[in-house]
Amino acid sequence: MKAFDLSQLSRLRRRGPRVEARISATALGLVTVLLGGCAAMTVRRPSEPTLARQAPQGALSLAWQREVHAHELFEPSPEECSTGVVVKNRLVLGSRARDVVALSTVDGTVLWRRSVGAQIESEALHDAERNLVYVGANDGRVLALRPTNGDIVWSFQAEGGLVEAPSLANGRLFFTTNRGRLYALNADNGLWLWDYERERPEEFTIAGQASPRVHGDTLYAGFSDGFLVALEPESGEVKWARSLASASEQYVDVDTTPLIFEDTLIAGSHSGGLYGLSPDGSTVKWRLPVEGAGTGTLVDGKLFFSTPREGLYAIDPRDGHVLWRRAVPGASNLTRPRVVGPYLVFSGARTGLYVVNRDSGTLAQTFFPGRGMCAAPAVDPMAERLYVLSNGGSVYAMNVSW
Repeated sequence: MKAFDLSQLSRLRRRGPRVEARISATALGLVTVLLGGCAAMTVRRPSEPTLARQAPQGALSLAWQREVHAHELFEPSPEECSTGVVVKNRLVLGSRARDVVALSTVDGTVLWRRSVGAQIESEALHDAERNLVYVGANDGRVLALRPTNGDIVWSFQAEGGLVEAPSLANGRLFFTTNRGRLYALNADNGLWLWDYERERPEEFTIAGQASPRVHGDTLYAGFSDGFLVALEPESGEVKWARSLASASEQYVDVDTTPLIFEDTLIAGSHSGGLYGLSPDGSTVKWRLPVEGAGTGTLVDGKLFFSTPREGLYAIDPRDGHVLWRRAVPGASNLTRPRVVGPYLVFSGARTGLYVVNRDSGTLAQTFFPGRGMCAAPAVDPMAERLYVLSNGGSVYAMNVSW
């Protein structure tokens, strides 16, 4: 496996904008011709370059590439934040194209496409028991689709859009919206069971929300007012609520999905840092004062999470001790790291895909398609492959080797 040092990372990062600038100049020339001949014609952005022309071979190798959303040429800073889900031999995902599409995991062939009338920036969830894929849209609808043909089995209209994946437990589907409301639905038919709402703060908040998490007989959820709340999953009755906000009155959002490790409940607020709590929320075991900690991944007794300014962290979830940190300059917002073999893979909104060794944080490889990657990769551990939607509207399927 070939590893890149930080100087190589900087060169790779700078290469993307220059490539994009050359493409843009060519495209502008084309626009001039087109406008002279047909003013009504819609001009599309050029296709993105493939992995083979972007980064040396190493941990990643390109299996296929498929465009699912052709962006207009003058669309400012497009972002595609939707993460798909692998169901047998197909990848199901939404996009800002206002549809849900299924691609063959073998070669990227479009198997079906279902128009839903709203942009999608959330992560899809597969329900194997019911053979459904749940997708949340920006207009507040939650859709349950058949992964085989895209048929919509049921839909539910919530108040506020969804940008995170729902959670499934005991036949109930739980999700939060960007209006600060938590919902519980019957997973079979989408019928409303209950909802819980907290008053949204008047101060500025961070875009996004946490996914709820069920552990045992408790549902944990974070809210933009800085509170972590524990509820009864069946009734929505509040067990307890605790503020994780700092002294600051701004950016107190609890946008991390709560995690449980042994007897420690882990959650954080944007300004207050990351907390290790007792399961009943009464005791703070440890606190790591980092700004903007994202939802983490627990594996082999370690917690991995990202921050916009300080990069990727590995900590001991028992006491919050930092094991290592990897700076990721210029990436802006980072997605939750996913595990593939010995690696962590994650995306940077302004750059692209990163692969690092999870034991040491050593950078193994990067892939920057030119417009960044807001979406987290979907991982198929059985095939040792990941799928990620770029901001340019193309899905990249990449084999991961070690």
